[in-house]
Amino acid sequence: MIRRRILTLAAVLLLMVSAPERAEAQGIFFGGGVTFPTGFYNDSGAKTGWLVTGGLNWNLSSSNAWIYGMGFYGENKHQSDGNKTNPYGGMLGFGYTLGASDKVSGYFFAGGGLAVRKFSSENLENITKSKFGFELGVGGSIPLGSRFSLWGEGTYMGVPDMSFFGLMAGFTIGLGSAN
Repeated sequence: MIRRRILTLAAVLLLMVSAPERAEAQGIFFGGGVTFPTGFYNDSGAKTGWLVTGGLNWNLSSSNAWIYGMGFYGENKHQSDGNKTNPYGGMLGFGYTLGASDKVSGYFFAGGGLAVRKFSSENLENITKSKFGFELGVGGSIPLGSRFSLWGEGTYMGVPDMSFFGLMAGFTIGLGSAN
């Protein structure tokens, strides 16, 4: 089990650092926001929580398409005192910007990867499970100069036993051209 996790993490890191040869404006992003548990996660007593994220993105050629790799970490306390869940992991995905990236624009994205659900309790057995997860989202970006932008998005992360909607905001710093 540990060996598979290490191999999965190594593959995610390799894909994150091996940007396409024709990648243009690379960027690094950071953000955070609030999460709203859904489905079983909500039914199991998880309350509204928080999530932080960070990662890299690469524009593909001169199109509005891009790829990304990101990591996330968060926390949802439960209705029972002393219980909490920490979701964390990494995702790889694709996105598409609607309009010019140097103007206020919208975008959508989809990705998948490793998601870990770490349940901690003062009264119950602590459980950590790794599963495949996916995310879907839409957002908007406001450029502030040539290398800095602010963004806000709504996202859905689907993981067995740990699905949630998130409202996130953050910033991206452009790292220059890879051509």
